[in-house]
This record gives sequence, structure tokens and C-alpha cells, in this order.
Amino acid sequence: MVKPIPCNTTVQVELTIEQLAYAIAHLDSSEQACLISQIAEITQGPGFREAMQLQYITDDPLLTKEGRRLMERIGNYAWPLPE
Repeated sequence: MVKPIPCNTTVQVELTIEQLAYAIAHLDSSEQACLISQIAEITQGPGFREAMQLQYITDDPLLTKEGRRLMERIGNYAWPLPE
């Protein structure tokens, strides 16, 4: 029997927005929490302005009513902040 040889490989995959959204929507709650926390950490770094990015998103004509409602529900669920 052939024994597998462990190796590290990098693969570049281009996802459509729909595929990315599907993948994110199907993460479990812990994975989604980690994703949101990671986005928050990245947007606090140099060159990012979180409030400006959120404004750009809400001003974009591609943001649907359903997308805007999801943003609102996420905001509502985020309160109150834990101590």
C-alpha cells in the first residue's frame, strides 16, 4: 500500500460573489463569529476607515433592500455589547 506524503500546497481559486456569499452563509455560528471578528480587526488597521467603508456600502446601488435589512439585523443583534 502506498503511504501518503504530507505536503503544503497553495491553490488560487477565484470565487464569484455568489459563491463567496454561499460559503459565508453556510459557515457555522463560531466560524461566522470568527469571520466578523477578523474583518473588524482588518478594518482597524492602517489604510482602512471602517465608518467610511460602511457608508460606501450603504451608498452603493448594488446594495439591495434585503442586504440593507441584513445589515440592520446584524447591528441590532450586536447590542448590548458584552462587558
